[in-house]
Amino acid sequence: MELFRLNKVTTRWLINQIQPFTHEPVKSFGVTTEIKVLCALRFYATGCYQRSIGQDFNCGLSQSSVHRCIREITNVIYEHLCDQHINFPNTRRERNLIKMNLWYDGDFLVQ
Repeated sequence: MELFRLNKVTTRWLINQIQPFTHEPVKSFGVTTEIKVLCALRFYATGCYQRSIGQDFNCGLSQSSVHRCIREITNVIYEHLCDQHINFPNTRRERNLIKMNLWYDGDFLVQ
């Protein structure tokens, strides 16, 4: 959880949701969906440089491979999961309510 910001159960669920929409490796040494998702999650969790993520002991990929993983997984999430699982506030009232909750729960100023 520390590396990817999701627990194992949620990560496995995400992989299962994404799997039908990803390109499976054609070669025996291709990048699996699991590695693609973990690579993208690591990038989302850290915002780190792609090269350092690729050199991470969990991925072991080149920067260009990391880039392709992040792009593919991000596109799949956007095209197939966003509408079902990601909800942004649409009205000023909804945004203000979220700001107030962050103010009280997070103890910091939201503008």
